[in-house]
Amino acid sequence: MNELISKINKKDIRSGITWCSTNDVDIYKDRTGKYVLESEFNLAYDLPTIKRYQEKYRDNWEEMYELAKSDTLYKSISKTSTISHKRYKTKGKGSSDFLKKYNK
Repeated sequence: MNELISKINKKDIRSGITWCSTNDVDIYKDRTGKYVLESEFNLAYDLPTIKRYQEKYRDNWEEMYELAKSDTLYKSISKTSTISHKRYKTKGKGSSDFLKKYNK
């Protein structure tokens, strides 16, 4: 439970228990103390990200999630993609002529 508390940035075991019950993570108990299954905790902890990636990336959400987990999201950017810059568009002929002097 102590590892869980530090991962969710809490200081008290009661906060950890509350987080577990809120996020549907079962708490088990044996003679050494209370514990949770790591896989259940990881799923509950990552679920908001998973849902967001499912909405955002649809069919590719698993690939993007794995890239995010390994901190390599930059690999998802295609080398052929172009970055578009928003440029000011003039509204009249006078301002267009004025800008032409500086865009040479």
